[in-house]
Amino acid sequence: MESKKKHTPTYTAEFRERGVRLYREHRSDYTSDNAAYRAVASKLGCSHDTLRAWCLQAARDAGERAGLTRDERARLKDLVHPAVFRRARRDPEWRLGGSESRRSHRC
Repeated sequence: MESKKKHTPTYTAEFRERGVRLYREHRSDYTSDNAAYRAVASKLGCSHDTLRAWCLQAARDAGERAGLTRDERARLKDLVHPAVFRRARRDPEWRLGGSESRRSHRC
């Protein structure tokens, strides 16, 4: 049996901005963030988790939320080897140097 790779749609920047704008405009119409994400995402034809990620990133980019902006993330990717970047994202303790003792050292 062949394993088929799952298709991940690529959305334009304009489409993402429209989704964030719609969410922000209509958030007050719903009882929770999740309900607003689901309603707006269904109208756009994307998943609610995708829309949530766009909104959170837009808040980071605007300085409304802590975390790396898109520009900072792109700069970091250019500076750091991709494998190191992926590991640092997966294991926050590794970023801080705390998991050094967990690494196996073979003689």
